[in-house]
Amino acid sequence: MLPSFLVGMLAYSYRHRLPRSRWLFVGLSAAAVVSCRLNADAANLIVVPALGYATFYIGFSNWMKFHDFGKNGDFSYGTYLYAFPIQQMLQAEFGGTIGLTIYIAASLALSLMAGVASWHLVEKHFLLHRRPKTPDGPSMADATLQAQPASIPVLIADTTRGAGKRPSAWPAPRW
Repeated sequence: MLPSFLVGMLAYSYRHRLPRSRWLFVGLSAAAVVSCRLNADAANLIVVPALGYATFYIGFSNWMKFHDFGKNGDFSYGTYLYAFPIQQMLQAEFGGTIGLTIYIAASLALSLMAGVASWHLVEKHFLLHRRPKTPDGPSMADATLQAQPASIPVLIADTTRGAGKRPSAWPAPRW
């Protein structure tokens, strides 16, 4: 999981320099498939960056409309949260009596249903009652980008405010 996290971090850090190219997408996808067939060590090096690029390429493409994907709610956290217990329950109940395809389809369907239920019954109601950001202070993300101690290099460029400026101290928390 660490390599996947690092690929996502690097993609975010260099998002303005990372090209969105169909040929790069096709080339990395082909390299991932070929490396899986030829050598496991090569696959370990190529698959994670290729899969990361493919995820961003498809997710931000103009030909697949994911822009309104969350208009009915954000089911991702509930789906993520309940997927493992649902998979464990299916395994405990059915064991090896169902095939892998049915197991994956049932896990996906039940996890998505649990995510939808979690959104409508729990998460949406809590988000309605959250405290708004204060207009006089920065959000935690802004504070983190602005206030890096002198001993830690700034890894994420702040493009909205003067990049390279370092405040002298950490801001006071605003919670």
